[in-house]
Amino acid sequence: MTTNSHQLYGSKGYLLHAQGRVQEAVPHFERAAFVAEKVDKKNLQPVCNVGEVYGSVKRWEDAVSFLESCVAWGERAREVKEKRAPALANLGLAYTKTGQYEKAKAALKKSLSLHQTEQAVANLQVLHRAIEAQRKNQEGAEDQVAKKTAA
Repeated sequence: MTTNSHQLYGSKGYLLHAQGRVQEAVPHFERAAFVAEKVDKKNLQPVCNVGEVYGSVKRWEDAVSFLESCVAWGERAREVKEKRAPALANLGLAYTKTGQYEKAKAALKKSLSLHQTEQAVANLQVLHRAIEAQRKNQEGAEDQVAKKTAA
């Protein structure tokens, strides 16, 4: 493995992703992240890419894992705010999709405090809709229980 091997795998992943072959791109992004973690610890952007790709194919639990690593790396490296904010916005969406609403809220709030992006605002709206849907489901379940108890 050379120090730029992750770039080769990543490039193949980007090419397949751009062609709409997202499922085929995933293993290339995974390999790029693996190599980057081993040989180029200063550049964990490939780890962030894997998290984003997992989100695009609805593998939300996997997305959470990689995006948490990406955000932690960005904080340790003191990455500029504009680079960390999108990773936090993506992490907020992944948390939302896995039902971790408090974590989602915290990630999105931090993303917006670093650098306000349309992506973070849109993901915050997704979170609010998910919380509202959960509330309505709970109310509906409570109504069903009340009806059965009254009968």
